[in-house]
Amino acid sequence: MQQSQTEKLKPVQLSPLPETPTVSVLISNYNYARYIGETIESVLCQTYPHFEIIVCDDGSTDNSCEIIETYVQKDNRIKLIRKKNAGVAIALNRAYEQSNRSYAKNAKKLN
Repeated sequence: MQQSQTEKLKPVQLSPLPETPTVSVLISNYNYARYIGETIESVLCQTYPHFEIIVCDDGSTDNSCEIIETYVQKDNRIKLIRKKNAGVAIALNRAYEQSNRSYAKNAKKLN
């Protein structure tokens, strides 16, 4: 009789997190000028201070990048990546590549 998938699973050893890990908040943006400031503000209002915000703009044609740039200039924990439109998955992958990767949390896509 075949083993079930769950019977084949084994624990994976992970290295312990640092005492104060940096959380990477990944945000994809495509023409969300109306919401992007509120999105960034919601992260900035968190009580845990050890984070970075990486916004990957997916070829926006509105003024959302200008809004994001105002935050980038005020806080060095915020990064903006600009790229041609290729979809949300590619944008989030690009943001992840630029993250510090201690712990990455995918921000919910705005719709």
